[in-house]
Amino acid sequence: MTMTARQAVYIPDDLAGTATPWGDVVTEVLAASLSAGALCCLSVRLSTATNRPAYVHHRCDEAVYVLSGPVTITVGERRLAGLELGACVYIPRGLSRSFSTDSAGARLLIVQTPAEELDEALAALAHDTGLDRSGGPFQPSAQLIQALGASGVELIFQPERPATSEPTPLVTQGCQPTREEPRIP
Repeated sequence: MTMTARQAVYIPDDLAGTATPWGDVVTEVLAASLSAGALCCLSVRLSTATNRPAYVHHRCDEAVYVLSGPVTITVGERRLAGLELGACVYIPRGLSRSFSTDSAGARLLIVQTPAEELDEALAALAHDTGLDRSGGPFQPSAQLIQALGASGVELIFQPERPATSEPTPLVTQGCQPTREEPRIP
């Protein structure tokens, strides 16, 4: 990861974003290299998709600020529903997180620290074809899993349930945890 010296940076508000396979748009507002790795900042427009996978950051913490909602953020086993403009959620590294919204969609500002270079992960995300367009479960490509893993991100998804009524455990893909997962109160 090449970092530049810390300096003031102007970032225009018309940056192009990366469309995810499930319809969200992620825009890297402040790249890690612009803060010498101190933080990166993402603008996320959430779609109404229900097959968005959960994920874990193993090397950075996230602060999620709701710009418009409603949005539901699930952190570990804790579900924070109906979050509107101004709500802020801190998510320590190692905890799973997922997002959902209603038909209005939602916008988030996400700050990650320390920063990870996301160029490779965003490029892989933009080209992944693992989405069942009928709303079925997301099946990530090996390229996406590798690119996210290199950025310390692990995807978590609920596979399709078998014909029995037995519960299906969550499956994780990506990098392996570097420490035990903390619990949010």
